[in-house]
Amino acid sequence: EPGCRGWAAHRDRDGCPTAGDGAPHYATCWVALTDCDAATACMRVAPLAATRGLIRDDPRALADAAADDATTMPRRRGEAVAWGGDTVHWGGAHDAIGEPARIALAFAASTPRMTDDLDRVRAFGAWRRDEGLFEARLKLVCLQLHFYADAEPLHDRVVGLLDELEG
Repeated sequence: EPGCRGWAAHRDRDGCPTAGDGAPHYATCWVALTDCDAATACMRVAPLAATRGLIRDDPRALADAAADDATTMPRRRGEAVAWGGDTVHWGGAHDAIGEPARIALAFAASTPRMTDDLDRVRAFGAWRRDEGLFEARLKLVCLQLHFYADAEPLHDRVVGLLDELEG
């Protein structure tokens, strides 16, 4: 819908460590499921130098610092873009009247050096062992929705349902 925006400017892993060659220990791969360009909310990605001095992950400060140096990442259906955990990125605005908004999937990968997800990994293993794969996946989705609720508040009924499912 025109005027809608994707996620605000953020880093997936603020302070992401890097290997000796500069490669990040955490990366996100964003795959376009529909064609997207600047008018249909494609991703914007900023070089690390534009935001390196910012200590807190404040979306407005990140967007202001990154705006002049950010690159729009138009993609055709099936194409991907990847970035490291410390890279500031955001979904642009959908400004194309009569055009559908873009649809995409994001995947992440990390090395064992990234320990901030260990609690989720351990919980998933315990759920899978105790309750089976489907229930473990469902609980992981619930956990992720809670994780993102600070960026996009959830309706109280949804929170109640997620709490019940997490049990």
